[in-house]
Amino acid sequence: MKLKQIMNKVLAPLLIVSLSAVPVSAIKFGDLQGYGWAEKYITDVSNKGIISGYPDATFKPGYSVTRIESLVMIANLYPKTDIDNIYKSNSAKYMSALNKYKIDDWAKPYVVFALEKGIIPNSEKMLNSLVDSSSRKHINAVRYEVCVFLVRGLGLEGEINKSAKLSYNDNKDIISQAVPYIELLQRKGVISKLGDGSGNFFPKKTVTRAETAVMISNAYKYSVKAQSQSTQPPVQPTVPQTPVQEVIKGKIDLLTFADNNMTVAITSPDNKVRNFTAPKKSVSVVAGDKIISINDLKVGQQVELTINNSQLTKIAVAEETVRYSGKLVDYSIVDKTITVSTEKTGIKLFKYTDASTVYVNDKLTKIEELPKDAIIDLYAQGDTLIKASMTVTKNEFSGEITDYTSNSVTISEKGVSTKKELSKDVKIYRNDKRVDSISLIAIGDTAKITTDGDKVIEILVNAQNVKYMSAVIKGIEMNSYYNKIIIGDRDGNEHNLTVNNDTVIRINDVKTNIYSLKLGHEVDIYAKGAMVEEIVSRGDYKQTTVSGKVTDVDLVDKFVEIRTGNGDVVRLYYTNTTKIEKLSGTVIDPRKIYKDDQVTAIGVYSGGNISATRIIVDIE
Repeated sequence: MKLKQIMNKVLAPLLIVSLSAVPVSAIKFGDLQGYGWAEKYITDVSNKGIISGYPDATFKPGYSVTRIESLVMIANLYPKTDIDNIYKSNSAKYMSALNKYKIDDWAKPYVVFALEKGIIPNSEKMLNSLVDSSSRKHINAVRYEVCVFLVRGLGLEGEINKSAKLSYNDNKDIISQAVPYIELLQRKGVISKLGDGSGNFFPKKTVTRAETAVMISNAYKYSVKAQSQSTQPPVQPTVPQTPVQEVIKGKIDLLTFADNNMTVAITSPDNKVRNFTAPKKSVSVVAGDKIISINDLKVGQQVELTINNSQLTKIAVAEETVRYSGKLVDYSIVDKTITVSTEKTGIKLFKYTDASTVYVNDKLTKIEELPKDAIIDLYAQGDTLIKASMTVTKNEFSGEITDYTSNSVTISEKGVSTKKELSKDVKIYRNDKRVDSISLIAIGDTAKITTDGDKVIEILVNAQNVKYMSAVIKGIEMNSYYNKIIIGDRDGNEHNLTVNNDTVIRINDVKTNIYSLKLGHEVDIYAKGAMVEEIVSRGDYKQTTVSGKVTDVDLVDKFVEIRTGNGDVVRLYYTNTTKIEKLSGTVIDPRKIYKDDQVTAIGVYSGGNISATRIIVDIE
């Protein structure tokens, strides 16, 4: 059995127990240091069996609550028999959708209950938002969502004021549909009008187990379970519903420990010294996402103190800034991440924030403008990017493009060929217009190529209109990336040109394709740079005449090799239709041609050789 399947079978029952265990009295948790403001509420909902802890006797008050977990907690405001009966009666009609959106078996009764009770809408979009389909991870709930779910779960939608208004500092961040639900919970005493103590609600922030416990405890008296019980619900604790919270940043100047208490003195950025004393067991100490020992604190460390109702409850140690150096592999604007490959850590993912800064050649740059595959130096605290920098060394090459593939290009400059790989985000311009494929450049184009290190990051093609009249086709080449023809112009110069799918080819005014072109065809060609736009031909063959002394005769491959007056070696290929004759006009057999005989040939020039239609041998 696969490890993942084993873990699912082991963990699923634990999750159910942790969310809806049978209530026990006087439950005590060992990890509520720093959560004194929520401890009585946590005890209340635990004793009622609405939210319980984990098998290791912890509550994990700072853990985020997922959307499914919030539905379970709200469903537990009803008698368990209600949940079971609704699931038994309605599971069949939802099962296909539950399986499609990968809802775990342990969660299905609660999701069906939420659907039937109207706590969440019965829609594909809603069900798809409970579990990440690729990772199978449950998606976290945010504060405004839990407020909406809770009002619906309590059956209080009939009491909402649709024109309600809120007075939080961050009202603009609260979606308008959620405002009446939040305001109703304020009126019912479930949540505070003070927000976090500084006047903010943070609607899109994930909600923690401690925060949810406070809400559920305050809301319990409105629940169906409370109404159905004969005994009155316990008197609510008198501690504030939402603590007045202050966060202070600074450097530790003094640390003292006496008996069960600790004292910390810090100097804030405005040079004010603040002192706080608190019981050691009531203060949680963290570095990033990790809980550390109070003994790990040191004078000189930069810290962030959380003060709830004038009581020190948490010390967050600033994580050490670590330098990394490696190659930029990728970045995601959506996920706000960059991926770097380093020798020491391998592939590593970093998150960036609005405060992260990135420089290229000492110039502030956007993440999306970073050249991939280039070397990057970055500084991070944990997995969060603080600062990154690149030094980009660019080289330029100018010349004629002689070859390319989907991931490389070859350019010839003064007879020297250079082949370079293309970067993943190479930019290609043809006459200042951006094109999205290298197939839109042409063999023979004049281009300027810019590289960063070993990778091509930009190709600029300058393609002027040109035409070749009465030219002859000397070669045709077709491959996976481009089709190429070689022509000879009227001045005897050869040109490499590219033919693509947009090229118009006409022979005798009939539109055709490259397969209809033949070596030796006389053509008129209209091109932009080396990219052929139109080929016009009558299908005639253009013949040429060449003379020289015989250097070889091959009766098997059927050619006569000659050396011309200027030293060029040319093969004269013949067929059964080729007329081979003496000066007198008498037809002779090729076997009668010997080395050093002077011959003249008439035929079609092709790739440096002649397809001969007539060979005249200078003998009597």
